[in-house]
Amino acid sequence: MKIKHLIIFLVALSFCSCNQKQKQEDEHTKEIVLNDSLEQQQQQIYELADLSNPILDEWVAYYKSGNKDFSLKNFKKVTDFIKNENEWTDFVSSSPLDTYNSDGSFYITLDYYNEFEGNMYIGSDIDSRVDLIDVRKNKALNIHFGGSSSWADDVFWVNDSVFVLLNADDEWGDNRNENFLHLYLSIWNIKGDVLANYEYSGDVKRPEYSYFVKRLIRSGCGIRNY
Repeated sequence: MKIKHLIIFLVALSFCSCNQKQKQEDEHTKEIVLNDSLEQQQQQIYELADLSNPILDEWVAYYKSGNKDFSLKNFKKVTDFIKNENEWTDFVSSSPLDTYNSDGSFYITLDYYNEFEGNMYIGSDIDSRVDLIDVRKNKALNIHFGGSSSWADDVFWVNDSVFVLLNADDEWGDNRNENFLHLYLSIWNIKGDVLANYEYSGDVKRPEYSYFVKRLIRSGCGIRNY
């Protein structure tokens, strides 16, 4: 009887080992496919004319309402590929406004310093920060940090590995005018590399209300303090 139990134990142990090995092989295969995909995307040239997304359309319409000549055609590429040099950390944050890629493996949070109670926005710090979150590894990568004069309006995914930040600031150096904004778009991959930066060539009049309000409404969030 003891020999029979021992055989059953060894068979079960062997089965568990095989499952664990298969799981490790599957994870390794996923990592290879992901790296191959990223390498292809790094070689791709992203032009604004190739980007199409409802969030991008909404962002353009928002600024065009007070700037009749506002157009993506007036954005000029100012940088190409910039490799990420920052380190991933364990300080993972989230909010009701987080934007996930289609398979849920990564998300972008623009609201590190914004406070929520459930789906109710209750206030924020003066600083702004954007983090890329790797859900599987539970790691965060800070890809933007700004004070009260620099922020990301919105973000959207081009595919599961590439996303676009829609940015604004009112920093104009000695010629700073708080009635106008400086706008730029940055295209990233999930390694935290910048694939391209585009900058708007001209003044953009600041709208009467913040784009952040549009983002709250679109996400179904309430506003207690603003």
